[in-house]
Amino acid sequence: LDFLSDEAVDDAWTVASYLCDADNLATFHASMWSRTANNQEVDSISHLAAASVAVRGVLFGNSHPTQSRWHAIRSPRLWQAEQLLRRNKNEMVRQRNEANRGLISSDISIMATEYKPMLLWLGSRAFEAPIYMEELQDCQIGEDTYDGTKMDEDVDDDIEDW
Repeated sequence: LDFLSDEAVDDAWTVASYLCDADNLATFHASMWSRTANNQEVDSISHLAAASVAVRGVLFGNSHPTQSRWHAIRSPRLWQAEQLLRRNKNEMVRQRNEANRGLISSDISIMATEYKPMLLWLGSRAFEAPIYMEELQDCQIGEDTYDGTKMDEDVDDDIEDW
């Protein structure tokens, strides 16, 4: 594989071998020991040894760590978030007052969910209006380009009413 280095594959093999050894120790049965020893005590010791080997393999198996390619995600500082919230609230109140000409009947939540998106949409349309007007003036329709019929005139079509 091109995106994995040989050192990383060797480290993975080392960790896997430690984990296999730990699995073998965990499945060790006390019946192999002499009958004089307590079976539960031997099982407990084998499980503790298996856990130790597994932890050692995971902790010390990665001898060639690679550079991290991910940047840590940092949360915004509290004062930055509060400052931005205060600025947005003041802007919405200002826009509400401009839109209502002093009529204080709308709530800030209504302003944020209904008026602000509509004002943004209307603002973008108002910005694009001169472009549309120029296009309409360039595309004027003369009387020779259509046959003179109106949409509300009753034209005898081949479509039958059902």
